[in-house]
Amino acid sequence: MPEYGRLSVMVQARCRAEKLFDVAPAAFRPRPNVDSAVVRLTVMPEAAGRIRDFNRFTELVRAAFSARRKKISNGLKPWFDAGQLEELNISPSARPADLSVADYINLSNS
Repeated sequence: MPEYGRLSVMVQARCRAEKLFDVAPAAFRPRPNVDSAVVRLTVMPEAAGRIRDFNRFTELVRAAFSARRKKISNGLKPWFDAGQLEELNISPSARPADLSVADYINLSNS
């Protein structure tokens, strides 16, 4: 799903995102070729303790989505081999968008 990517994972790991309303392309000059929305981000205080090393988490998510059409095992080779992914209940053949935010947090913390 194209709307779930690196930015989505990074935001959802620390915030609750709530779509407030759409903004029509006509509201902008020059008019963009995309639809827009206003989103409220509410920082979740409890989220700070879930990720042990935020720099590692950031690098891991970046690496995973740098090859978003390939298997997760390709993007995460510097950190995990296929057997280690399976031990963490992650299918090595999954695509980066197939993993949940919790999956990325668990990978980062392991």
